[in-house]
Amino acid sequence: MALAGLVLLPSLTGLARAQDPISDEAVEERVQLFGEIVDRRTGEPIPIAAVTLRPPGDQLDSAEPVWSGQSDEIGRFQAGAIPVGAYQLNVIAVPFSRLTYTLILAEEGVVDVRIEMVGFDYQLEPVVASARRMTQLETRGFYERRRVGLGHFVDREDIDSQMAVRVSDLFRSVPGARVIPGRGNSTTIVLRGGCTPLFVLDGSILARPVALDTWISVNGLEGIEVYHAAAAPVQYTGRTTCGVVMLWSRDPLSLSTPRELSWKRILAAVGIGALIVLDVLID
Repeated sequence: MALAGLVLLPSLTGLARAQDPISDEAVEERVQLFGEIVDRRTGEPIPIAAVTLRPPGDQLDSAEPVWSGQSDEIGRFQAGAIPVGAYQLNVIAVPFSRLTYTLILAEEGVVDVRIEMVGFDYQLEPVVASARRMTQLETRGFYERRRVGLGHFVDREDIDSQMAVRVSDLFRSVPGARVIPGRGNSTTIVLRGGCTPLFVLDGSILARPVALDTWISVNGLEGIEVYHAAAAPVQYTGRTTCGVVMLWSRDPLSLSTPRELSWKRILAAVGIGALIVLDVLID
């Protein structure tokens, strides 16, 4: 009997929690799930593979899945932010054997899965492992500083809930911060007393003046830390008397529209713009 194989990278953080149904306590914790589907025999990506996540033990196609989608042209898919817990992972790709596997998402963060499908004509044993990828907020100490409580913190969940159009809009709800509109993307952020803080993006200090909305988009932002005056982290002591705004960008793989800023799209847009200008000049 032919088998389909599922490969999740070696475990890093103990995802092997008991396979319990999703509990009410876990609803607030979310997982960014990314996957790659390939042909186990050749290693080639499998596009247009149907992927669904269902509660454990759910009969296939008996109810609405928790999430469903398909792999893109390079065999990748993104399930987005889903609650932690146990899921029945189902994958269908022609002409490969159908895969059904219990996937455990035990804690919030980013999880990568690699699914190796096997054709009907091959007899191979499945290989199962798991991996959790650390987010930049975890590796850069965001959550440790938030526990100390000296600043104001905005994570990705907060950003999504505000549905802001521009990054500067996110500061309208930050205590002690004020947004001063300007022309185009020249909106200014000031802190208490009308002073201009030090802006830091992914650990690098931005040169002043900072037109924040030109540096990063809402979709590309993972988190914000705002510190007033002396509450700033020690590495910025002496650099400013106003305060510090620390911005953290998202992992490119976690962007909902990762190809929006690809060079092909940028060059295509430039080419179309040039054609329009040329057409106007000729007329």
